[in-house]
Amino acid sequence: MSERLTENAIRPADLFAHYLELVSTDAEQFFGTTSRQPMRCPGCDAVGKRAFAKLGFDYRECSDCLSLWVSPRPAFEEFSAFYAESKSSRYWAEVFSPAVMEVRRERLWRPKVGRVTELAAVWGDPTSPFRSLIDIGGGTGVFVEEFAAVNDMTTVVVEPSPEAAQACRSRGIYVIQAFLEDLDPAQLPAGPRVFTCFELFEHVHDPVIWLRTMADLMRPGDLLLLTTLSSTGLDIRVLWDESASINPPHHINFLNPGAMRRLADRCDITLLDVTTPGQLDVDILRNNLDKIVDRFWRLLVQEDVATRTRWQSLVAETGNSSHMWAVMGKVT
Repeated sequence: MSERLTENAIRPADLFAHYLELVSTDAEQFFGTTSRQPMRCPGCDAVGKRAFAKLGFDYRECSDCLSLWVSPRPAFEEFSAFYAESKSSRYWAEVFSPAVMEVRRERLWRPKVGRVTELAAVWGDPTSPFRSLIDIGGGTGVFVEEFAAVNDMTTVVVEPSPEAAQACRSRGIYVIQAFLEDLDPAQLPAGPRVFTCFELFEHVHDPVIWLRTMADLMRPGDLLLLTTLSSTGLDIRVLWDESASINPPHHINFLNPGAMRRLADRCDITLLDVTTPGQLDVDILRNNLDKIVDRFWRLLVQEDVATRTRWQSLVAETGNSSHMWAVMGKVT
């Protein structure tokens, strides 16, 4: 039996706490006086209602599809400057990520390779096999490196960060240094293709524009495999504004399985499947016992490992984990 995955293994508490301190300082420095514009629900275009404020950002919740998002929202250019110049972004790239790279390679990226391979087999056309994998926001290329080791497909990383793109080149990984919105379809390999995008969607400035851009890039038969955070996931719902996953200005969009279906319908792309195979909700709650108000969950997360594991499995199987996978296709 494989070792149980824990939050601290992939997100060491001391490193993550310092990262959150830097985020708090950056939020004030980069967004303290910025102008902002209202934004409607990315899932269903409703106005929503104010849920809470965190680090100077207001979050709204949709009473219809239960999406959670930042509104009013600073301009795209403000976020671009933040990601390029902020101390928290630099710390994540230069300190946090290198410190956890190998454990994440083993515990996160290699399992993702297996899952992507399985989903491509399930949803692909056996008479027209996928020829390439394109990882959007692929960072330093760890995922495509692992994927290429066990799959005979062309791999491409799309990554706007100059430092991350150079890291890809230094390891012989083909990279297109660009934002998704600036991609020319002619830059991409001929299809059929699998597009992947891991833990990026919660960061994007406008989910509707982003997904419509993806839909325009895709051809019939292509597949998009996307992971993100769910607004109806257990640890997020229980901790709410105390959740470290609700982390502005980094995490500004939280949809959920139902909301992703509505968003896909708005963006001319087909949602083929959505699951929440997360493993950490209960462990995250246990690590935040002092922030849990609900008496039931305070009691449950202090149970033995076997009991907590059974509850985590139930949470994942019923679509209530905060870690979500969406499988989308361009079928027409």
